Amino acid sequence: MEGPVVYELSLFNADKPPLDYITVEERCRQFQDAPVALTAAGTFADKARLFPNSTFVVGFDTARRLLEPRFYGDSDARMQAALDQLRQQGCRFLVAGRCIDGVFHTIKDLAVPPRWRGLFLELPESAFREDVSSTELRRRRVADRATQTE
Repeated sequence: MEGPVVYELSLFNADKPPLDYITVEERCRQFQDAPVALTAAGTFADKARLFPNSTFVVGFDTARRLLEPRFYGDSDARMQAALDQLRQQGCRFLVAGRCIDGVFHTIKDLAVPPRWRGLFLELPESAFREDVSSTELRRRRVADRATQTE
């Protein structure tokens, strides 16, 4: 991948509560090697409008959700429209494998319909494998800070 790296932190997520100011500040502090864009883009279709021609780096679990109609109001038509919009905006997804319930899943385990295969690219396990979620990393950081202040 070429081009500048920008981290995006959405204050809103399609299936999570909004982030509070303290959480936003804590999360922004972890990114020191590139700028962070704070957005209100709760879906990748929203992100694509803000960042056309971008490659979004996501985990297998997020890529799988992108292909599930339940995240589009249980509407297959809305899911297809969102994926078409992502393609029209020139966006793609670089998908990192994820360990889920003790099994490492890669893009090869993702049921990507032929129409959208070009939207999803593999980040090979040999280039990146981290068997811990960002949520778990944040939880550990908080626990470490609490231990250090005792």
